[in-house]
Amino acid sequence: MARGRSGRWLGDACSLLAKLLSTPSYWDKRLVLNSDGRRLLQAATRLVMENAWWLRGWVDKARRNPAWEEVAALARRLGCRAPDEPPWLQHPYRWRPPSSPWRR
Repeated sequence: MARGRSGRWLGDACSLLAKLLSTPSYWDKRLVLNSDGRRLLQAATRLVMENAWWLRGWVDKARRNPAWEEVAALARRLGCRAPDEPPWLQHPYRWRPPSSPWRR
């Protein structure tokens, strides 16, 4: 481990997880990570496993099932801020019935 690195790993892991949880392009329509999101998750979990091996169960759970709930639970367990639901789903579009040519 490099000197001076021991205190920064938590901030680095939290910033990676915050970026992951706030960007919709890392998630598919079922709220599971795509390949780019899995790379970010791998980088964050590598930092956690190098410095906090006792969180291995939480890390393994997030790696096995990279869904929104598991990644957010890992972030909360580390003490990072994690929203309860994806920010891009908090304000969905209003649904309107399709217009019909027979309905005026």
